[in-house]
Amino acid sequence: MGAIRRLGSEITAWRRSTTITVAVAGLSRSGKTAFITSVVANLQAAARNSRAAEWLKGLDAVATGRLRSADRPQNYRPRHGRMLPYGDMLSALTADAPSWPSRTADVYETALDIHFWPGAAPVAGSSADKAAARLRLVIVDYPGEWLVDVPMMGQPYADWSAAALNRLRSAPWSEVSDGFRTLLAETDWTGPDSNDAAERAAREWQRVLVAARERGLKWLQPGHFVRARGQDEEGAVPRLDEERLWFCPLPDAAISAAKGGSLARAMSDRYARYQKETGKFFGDTLKDATHHVLLVDVLEALAEGERAFNESAEVLAEVYRVFAAETSTFKRLLGLAGLKRVMLVATKADTVPPNQRAAMQSLLTDMCGGRFAGAAGAARPEADYLAAVRATQDVDAVVDGAEPVRVVEGLCSETGKRRRVTMIDVPDRMPSADYFRRRQGIRPPRFVPPAVDGRGDYGVPNVRLGHVLHKLLGEVLR
Repeated sequence: MGAIRRLGSEITAWRRSTTITVAVAGLSRSGKTAFITSVVANLQAAARNSRAAEWLKGLDAVATGRLRSADRPQNYRPRHGRMLPYGDMLSALTADAPSWPSRTADVYETALDIHFWPGAAPVAGSSADKAAARLRLVIVDYPGEWLVDVPMMGQPYADWSAAALNRLRSAPWSEVSDGFRTLLAETDWTGPDSNDAAERAAREWQRVLVAARERGLKWLQPGHFVRARGQDEEGAVPRLDEERLWFCPLPDAAISAAKGGSLARAMSDRYARYQKETGKFFGDTLKDATHHVLLVDVLEALAEGERAFNESAEVLAEVYRVFAAETSTFKRLLGLAGLKRVMLVATKADTVPPNQRAAMQSLLTDMCGGRFAGAAGAARPEADYLAAVRATQDVDAVVDGAEPVRVVEGLCSETGKRRRVTMIDVPDRMPSADYFRRRQGIRPPRFVPPAVDGRGDYGVPNVRLGHVLHKLLGEVLR
């Protein structure tokens, strides 16, 4: 009878074995590498000891003792990009002087084989009669700067140009685009094609985008003008040496009057080629993705000011529309029919006291589905918050002579001294202009990562990572 039960258990486990692919991206400095490092380290550690399991107690498979093992498969070959340098990323956190993992500069992939007992954990002494199912978790990591190209996929050149040039009419875009607007007015776009003129215009447009990036603005299209493949330095400027990148937004009159062989027509053709190549990149990179996680540092976005914050919201809404809307033409164009779930996550929640963290989640939902709901064109976004690597501790403190309240305390990277944060004033919905006037110049502190025991054998401190993983994986790990 035991053999029959064992066979039935193995058949059930085999039928439950599956693979899901989670794509992870985020707007710049959102903590993507810290998130991926913490996910892998904590899942591996939680399966090995109960102390580490405390960091993932929000994940039901861990809380109920059903997680048997989680290991990176040997000889795994990535299908997209290069193998994620997980060892280097973990080493940064576990060093004697811990530091944040370096940001990735291209498409990377890693995998984790998660073995778990379906239904319920085996009773002590009976594990021989209960086989474990397997979930292969594949994580695809790509630079968030390229997300801004997603809305371009189905956008005609004239429409993209009109939107880009419209932004130049108001500050701070108007303050960084004088040279480009002069070039637009002085160039005969309907005249014969000229590589020199096209390259000069593309480089001038790139200067606008780079200057806008320094001011925290987010509509940095094309994304490859500000972040090239394999580019490690965040502030570096890609070299526009390839003729295929020599285009920029043009006035509608120039596009409408363009004829074959003209400079404007050549610009339009290059834009179409960029669309095709970018669409192929997203199609190839995300074709196997079943889940997509978009990480957002809402605290930094608030600190960058009203215009930059609103642009972050607009970009998120447009990207979410493409990835999440069931009837999205662009979703079919990118070959994302298998994408089942899109999740927005507000990061660095350990920067604010516990009573303000839920506001980060609410604000992120409103950024994508509130004021810009018409642009999103999809169901209300699924959002959450976390600190993938917890750099602070919750402590009680007396503020202004009142009763003790919970605040956060950590080692500030700017000063090298411990600092307490009592209030960041996180709104729970899209803030008004008055909010930004009151908070002008106030930025959240940056903290040094915590000391992590051993090689991550006891897990990585975090806030709410288990809950986020349960939303992503809980249904599969039942």
